Amino acid sequence: MPGYSRHLFGRSNGARALAILALFVLGSLATAQAALAQDCGSWSRPVLCEAGLVATVDAGAASQLDGRSPYRLAPRGQMDIALDGRDQRGRRFPEERVVLRYDGAGCRRLLDIQDRGERGLRITARADAGRCRLQVWVPGNLNFEWDIELEVDPAARSSYERQDAEFIVDALYLAILAREPDRDSRRGAVAEVQQGNIENLLNSMSRSPEFVAIRNTVSPEELLDRFYLGIFDRDADSDGVRAFLGLVRSGRYTDTLLRMMRSTEVERRLPG
Repeated sequence: MPGYSRHLFGRSNGARALAILALFVLGSLATAQAALAQDCGSWSRPVLCEAGLVATVDAGAASQLDGRSPYRLAPRGQMDIALDGRDQRGRRFPEERVVLRYDGAGCRRLLDIQDRGERGLRITARADAGRCRLQVWVPGNLNFEWDIELEVDPAARSSYERQDAEFIVDALYLAILAREPDRDSRRGAVAEVQQGNIENLLNSMSRSPEFVAIRNTVSPEELLDRFYLGIFDRDADSDGVRAFLGLVRSGRYTDTLLRMMRSTEVERRLPG
C-alpha cells in the first residue's frame, strides 16, 4: 500500500534499518516454525510422523478407518480400534510408546468403551439402536485426531450365539405356527439362525402348508397379534398396527417378521 510505504520508510536511516531487521526476523521465525511443525526427518530417534486407525469388528479382519461413512455394529457387537503409526523412516512406530484418548460423551446410551492402553480401544455395542460420534486422538499431537460416526443396527447382525438362536427359533415357531418346534426341526432352525440366515428360515416357514392353513382361517389383525405374541410376548399396539398391518394384508409375511426380529425390542429380550 503506498501510504503504508511512505509511513515506514519516511523515518531516519536508523529507524528504517531497525524496522527492516524486525520484519526479517519475524518472517524467519514464521518460516522456521512452519518447517518445524512438519519436519520429521531431523530427529535421530523415532517420531510419530504418520498415523491412522485400524478397526477389527467381532474378531474379523482388520481394516483402515476412513471416516467417510458410519461404521455399523450389531447389538452386543465389538469393535477394537488401534493406532497404526509410522516413524520418519516409514517404520512401524512402537505401540508401547503411544496411546489413544477419546471423548464418547454422546455415545454413552449406545456403547461401552474400554481404554486398553497401548492396545487401543474396545467398543461394545448395547442393545439400543442409533448413531453417535466418537472423537479419538493421540495426546500431545493435534495432527492426529479422528471423528468417527458409529451406528448400532440390528440389521448388521451376521450371526447369533446358540442361546440367542434357540430363543429366536422358539419365538418364531410360536409366532408363525402357534406351536413349539419338534426336536429335529429345532436343531436345523437353530443352525440357520446361528449363521445369520433368519430370512431363509422365515421364507421357508411362511410358505409351509402348515402356515398357509393358519393364515386362511384368521384375519390379518389376528395374524398380526399372533406374530406379536410369539416375538414380543404382547399384543400389537397402535404403532405396530400402523407399521405392519398393511404388510400383513398384502401377504408380505417375511418382510413383517424380519423387521420385527431386527428391532431393538427383540435385542433386549435375547438371553445372551
